[in-house]
Amino acid sequence: MKELLLEGGDNNNGRINIIRFEENKSMKDMPNNKVVTAKYNIFNFLPLNLWNQLSKAQNLYFIMISYMQTIRAISISAGKAVQAAPLIVVMILSILKDLYEDLKRHRQDAEENN
Repeated sequence: MKELLLEGGDNNNGRINIIRFEENKSMKDMPNNKVVTAKYNIFNFLPLNLWNQLSKAQNLYFIMISYMQTIRAISISAGKAVQAAPLIVVMILSILKDLYEDLKRHRQDAEENN
């Protein structure tokens, strides 16, 4: 065990502080200082991202409209969900944007942690 003696200056009123610390602490005993700002990993990207996409009010609205278009009695599109195509395009673009941003976060995390 090592000791560090600190003599007090004007702020410490002449007291001596002793700080004790162990010199041979192994790395496994040390806390992890790894920085993680990424939202997703390779295993949870698709499920979490789809959940986030489907929890947005505008996406739920268009899903509901697309479903209602399949009911022939109330549909003006002959039972075809024509609103589904724009919804799918918007969701794919949002997923690709989230993928790009998360990859940037992973790169920045790796740079910060090295």
